[in-house]
Amino acid sequence: MRTKTPFMFLLVALGLLGCPTNNTQRDSGGTPPNDANTGGVDMGVTPGMDSGVDAATVTATDVPIASVVNASATDHPMDGSTIHVTGNLVALTPRLFISQSTTSMRCLFAIWVGTSAGGDNSSIEVTESFLPAGSNTCFTEPAHVIPDTAMIGDSITTVTGRFINFCPSGSSCPPNTSQELDVTSGTFTVGAHSGDPTATTATIAEITGMGLTLGSRSMALQNALVHITGTVIVDPPTMANHNVMTVAATGTTTPIMPIQISKYPGVTCQRTELSTMAAGATVGEITGVLTYSFGQWTIQPRQASDLPGVPCTMDAGVGPG
Repeated sequence: MRTKTPFMFLLVALGLLGCPTNNTQRDSGGTPPNDANTGGVDMGVTPGMDSGVDAATVTATDVPIASVVNASATDHPMDGSTIHVTGNLVALTPRLFISQSTTSMRCLFAIWVGTSAGGDNSSIEVTESFLPAGSNTCFTEPAHVIPDTAMIGDSITTVTGRFINFCPSGSSCPPNTSQELDVTSGTFTVGAHSGDPTATTATIAEITGMGLTLGSRSMALQNALVHITGTVIVDPPTMANHNVMTVAATGTTTPIMPIQISKYPGVTCQRTELSTMAAGATVGEITGVLTYSFGQWTIQPRQASDLPGVPCTMDAGVGPG
């Protein structure tokens, strides 16, 4: 058997490199979630709570989605500014639990939105945080700004909040990665279903990378819905690697693409199936949101149709996602 450096060891090593000081740190030493219902611990500053300014009292500036994402755009927002994102936007994902602070006990949720057509500079992560009332938990507290009924392909008619460029602690962060819009004190309005968004096809080499390493399209496609094809397993998802499966193109072992297979319950069955597969097994097509987290670019599949080469008949008791 070929000996190789464990993947998670590389993540730890990269964590020693630190982060640029111009980014707001959010996670401090937390680990990626092992399941859709558990999350990394948020030890740092809570989005929406660290500026001392209520976004509701600040006039929002209209900024098109392409300029929000593209740091080279002349109207790219400043970190901490309040903006109203313009464009024909749809939900790329359902609402997702991210973490709970061990200091403030606030819950952090996110949803990814972008244009239906996808492509470069088309998508953004939208977050909100809140403190559960009374005996409620993050999972029993009613949704606040981001509706928990939002479905993939629903139109997003209004999204206003504070633009943040943060860097998860323990990672080495290229400038302008991990951008988000915090709507804790803003607005997020869901309209009618407008049809499933289109994923942008890319190669693994174009979007993978760790630490300061970037693929040629990583920045342009960050937070976008991407599609890769012809993949095989390098490392299957396990509890030891936090269910971050790695894949490569058929016939190769590098470059690898991490696939976070535990974010959404819609792929629970696929995760179980993949955990039984060995290195070299065919996965095929993979669709999901491209994010930068814990020092690596990762694809997050959302539903069963994002992994058509991994058929399942049951999905955590709720059927195929």
